[in-house]
Formats: sequence, C-alpha cells, structure tokens
Amino acid sequence: MAKRDRRGKLDAYELAILRGGNQTFERSAEGADAATEDGSPPPLRPLKVGRFKVGSLGLLGGFFVIVLLVSISRLGDSGPKGLPANCTSYVLSVPTKAVEEHQPVAWAAAGPEGDVVLAIDAGSLGIDLTPMALPGRTAQVIRPPLRLSGCTATAVFGVQVPVGRHTATLFRLTPDGPVATVSQPLEVRAADGAPAPIGG
Repeated sequence: MAKRDRRGKLDAYELAILRGGNQTFERSAEGADAATEDGSPPPLRPLKVGRFKVGSLGLLGGFFVIVLLVSISRLGDSGPKGLPANCTSYVLSVPTKAVEEHQPVAWAAAGPEGDVVLAIDAGSLGIDLTPMALPGRTAQVIRPPLRLSGCTATAVFGVQVPVGRHTATLFRLTPDGPVATVSQPLEVRAADGAPAPIGG
C-alpha cells in the first residue's frame, strides 16, 4: 500500500522518468548543449527518404543530376542520336528541322574509319582546314576533326552561321587534304523563333 500511495503522489515529471521518459529528457538536454556550446544552432538532421537518409550534399547532387538530364533531353531534340556503322560509304545526319542560332546542335556521321570534318557552306577545305566559302556565304568549320571509331560517331557544334538555309558537308581527311564526301541541307532560324528568310 505504501508504494501505491507514494506513486499516487508523484508529479508528472517523476512519472515520466518511471515510464522511461528519462531517455527523452537526456536527449533533449544533449541537443540543448550542442546548440549552446558555440552559440550556433545545431546542424539540421538529414532528410529521411524511406530507409535512407539524405543530407544537404545529397540534395544538392540530386538537383544537379536533374539539371543535367533536362539539358541532355533538350540536346537530344536538336539532332540525331547516332547512325548505324557503315564502313563502306559516308553518311551524314544533321537536324531536319530548323535549328536556333548560337545554340548547340548534335550531328552524326558514318563511314570508313578515319578522321572527318564537318563544314557549313564550304565548297572546299585547305590542308590546314581553311575553308573556301560558297559564293555569298560565310563558312564555318567544326573543329577538332571527328574520328569515326567503329565506322560511326556523333558530336555537337555551336551554330555560328547566320539565319538562313545552309549546306553542311562532311569532309574526310587524307594526306593530300580534305575531300568532300556527302552534304545535307541545314536551316538556321532566329533565336526568337522567326522563320528563316526564303533563300537565306
């Protein structure tokens, strides 16, 4: 009876200790010490996702991964994703839709193994890759040369030619100089989405 009477007179704090609440109070006290030891608040607890805990570095890394995936998806819409290997003849693939000026564009080439160079509005290339532009045009040479490893390759270049319709030509590099192989039309539109002028 004495024990019952004594427990009935305990206050809420003492009852919490008897029920195991002392662990809670100890953890709270430790947190308070950590917060006041150097005058700064304690570090944030890691975010728990399922069974895993994700810290601030993990959240930052996830953000960059999302940005990278979005960039890759946008780039994939700007050109071909690749060509089947073709070790007998040259094939060039550039976007069939108008590309935006000053933006990165993906392209692909296939052909016998070796180095090739893509040039825009170039009738010929010198041995040092200096372009001879088509009449009334400003040529662009995409450097460095692209190696057709396994008879196919893909690359990206930044559009520097003006708005209008152009000709993209693939040159294979030989000891005697670059030789034109195959050409494809390439249209460049203004950054604001305005269509390229007819005959531009």
